[in-house]
Amino acid sequence: ENRRIEVVFRTFGSSMSAVNIDRSRVFLDCARGNCGFALRFASMFPDRFAGIVLRYPTDVDGIRFGSLSGMPVLMIKTDATANAVEALKAKLEAITPNSVTVVDATDEYPHKGAGADISAWMGKQRRSMVPAHVVIEPNHDRFKKAYWVAMGPMNPLHTSSEADKGRIEVDADRANNRIVVKARGVESFTLFLNDDLVDLDKEFTVVVNDKAITEKRTRDLRGLEKRMAERRDWDFLFPVVFACAVP
Repeated sequence: ENRRIEVVFRTFGSSMSAVNIDRSRVFLDCARGNCGFALRFASMFPDRFAGIVLRYPTDVDGIRFGSLSGMPVLMIKTDATANAVEALKAKLEAITPNSVTVVDATDEYPHKGAGADISAWMGKQRRSMVPAHVVIEPNHDRFKKAYWVAMGPMNPLHTSSEADKGRIEVDADRANNRIVVKARGVESFTLFLNDDLVDLDKEFTVVVNDKAITEKRTRDLRGLEKRMAERRDWDFLFPVVFACAVP
């Protein structure tokens, strides 16, 4: 799996170096035989993509879909893949209702005839680095960050029951300057905050498993610049870092 991940990111890194890329408009377009890996890969790095295209959908088992919360997915359906499309759509929309778009194929794989529909769908999607609702439900012990949330040490996936596997769900309520965190199977977490999530001129409250913490932080613009440059992502703009142990 590490080799597969490396191949994808090496290609992505080469493109980043050669071309001026709008990071909020990057899509994962998945060929035949890649559906399971693509969904697993996207679940480990959901904040890298504005959406996923599945040209040959297959039903997938053994993947936790929670980290794909809010991820738009387009599937191309043929007679051969119709059952898989319906099964996979049900799993994804159990996480995010109305997140899946299905296009009926008019030609053979790789379905060049669907190009106009895919392009029109892509034109409506745009990645946001500050979704108000973030879920991290790891499929790999190493990869447990998404958007503005990062999990700390957690229960090992392969030796934990489903109920004890690490999971974190975070909701930002800017109107009330409040962030609610529900965590299980995880020792600590970090929030990267900006004024889209809470008003940093004021005190904000973080509620962790029903225990409230009130904070006031000063914006660190040098830290913001460092984190943005390290990630090479010009939408990663967070001047405040809040780290916390889980009660």
